[in-house]
Amino acid sequence: MALKILIAEDSPVDSLVLRNVLTRDGYEPVLVENGKAALQALEADPDIALAIVDMRMPEMDGLELVREMRSRPELESTPVLFVTAASDPASIRAALELKTVGYVLKPIREPSRILQLIHQSVGEATVSS
Repeated sequence: MALKILIAEDSPVDSLVLRNVLTRDGYEPVLVENGKAALQALEADPDIALAIVDMRMPEMDGLELVREMRSRPELESTPVLFVTAASDPASIRAALELKTVGYVLKPIREPSRILQLIHQSVGEATVSS
């Protein structure tokens, strides 16, 4: 059974790129468009192994989402990887202070870096033939 990875991304293009990267590596992506929907998905599905989160999203941004996750015992240890265009030092520092597994800047030029961080956090997926 493939590991489920949540993608919280409001850009359809970036969401598609991430979905394709994860699917090719054997993961099962769960797609949502904002932080509120991400929180609902995480609460509804305890099998989600990791969350890939954009910093800037409508309704609830990535930092708010991760702060909320860290305040809930059932979600506090869920690994989070930021994949975002927010490149200012304050955003990067804030994300890393929330004990995330990494911070990858968009546009996504090296999907292998994302997969490396995922593998380090939850293990490698196996693609079934």
